Amino acid sequence: MNKKIISMAVAAALVAPMAAQAEVKVSGRVALELTSSNNVMDFVDHGMNRLEFVGTQGDWTAKLGLDMRQLGNNAAQWTGQRDAWVAVKMGGGSLTMGRASTVVANLEGDKFIGTFLQMRGAAVDAGQFGSGSFNNEVIQYKTKVGGANLGVEYVLSADADASVNTGHYAVALKGKAGSLGYYVGMNNGAGAANNMKVGASMEMGGMNVRLGMDNYAASKLNLGVDMKMAGGTLDITFADKGNNAASSYTRIAYMTKAAGADLHAGYAMNGTDGADTFGVGVTVKF
Repeated sequence: MNKKIISMAVAAALVAPMAAQAEVKVSGRVALELTSSNNVMDFVDHGMNRLEFVGTQGDWTAKLGLDMRQLGNNAAQWTGQRDAWVAVKMGGGSLTMGRASTVVANLEGDKFIGTFLQMRGAAVDAGQFGSGSFNNEVIQYKTKVGGANLGVEYVLSADADASVNTGHYAVALKGKAGSLGYYVGMNNGAGAANNMKVGASMEMGGMNVRLGMDNYAASKLNLGVDMKMAGGTLDITFADKGNNAASSYTRIAYMTKAAGADLHAGYAMNGTDGADTFGVGVTVKF
C-alpha cells in the first residue's frame, strides 16, 4: 500500500477520537490604529487584538479568550486573559460560569467599541461594572423573553476584583419592536447605589437615531445618528456628561470594509481630558 495513504490513515485514526470529543473553533483579530491626539502621533490599541478558542460538546460550550494587544506604550494595559468560562444549555437559555463580560457591557451597541473612537470611557462608563472589562467568579443566565434578550448575573462576593461587594448582581434586557430598538440595564456596581443605563433607537429615512442615558458614575446623556454612505456607515455622536459644556463628548466617524478588512477613521473630542483625537485604523479578523 502507498506509504502516503498509510500515513493519512494513521493520522485520521489519531484525530478522529479527539474530533468526536469536542468541536473547537479558533478565531481572532489583529488591529492597528494610527492616531494624533493633541499633536502627538501614536499607534494605539484599546483591546481589539485577541485570540479566542471556543469548544462545544453536546450541550456544553467553553471559551478561552486571550488579550493579544500590542505591548510598548500599552504594556501596562495588557492583561493576558480576556474571558474563560463554561456554559450549558438550560431551560431554553444558557447558564455561564467563570470569567465573563458583564451583561450590561455595550448594551448601547457601539459599532466602534475597541477603537480610539469608542464611546466606552468617554460617552458611557467603562470598567468592571460599566460597558467593558470582565468580572471573575460570574454566574450568568441568558435567555429570550418575548423576542428580547434577557441576561442576569451574580458575582460571588469572594472575588478579589469585587472585594468591596457583598455580592454584585446585574440584569439587562435588549430587544426590538418594529423599527424601535430598546435596552435597559442595571447593576449594583461596587457596592454603591444601583447603576442604570437605558436607551432607544429608531430607524427613519435611511438613518438610525439613538438616544441613551448612563448614570454609572455621573449622569451622561448621549445622542447619535448613523447612516449608510459610500458603502459604509457615517456616525455622528454627542454626549452631555452633566457637568458643563467643556466636558462634553463629540464623535464624527466612518467605517467600511475593503478587501475583507474593517476600516475606520474619524475624530473624537473628549472634554473631560481635553483630548482631540484624529485617526485611522484597520482590523483583520480570522
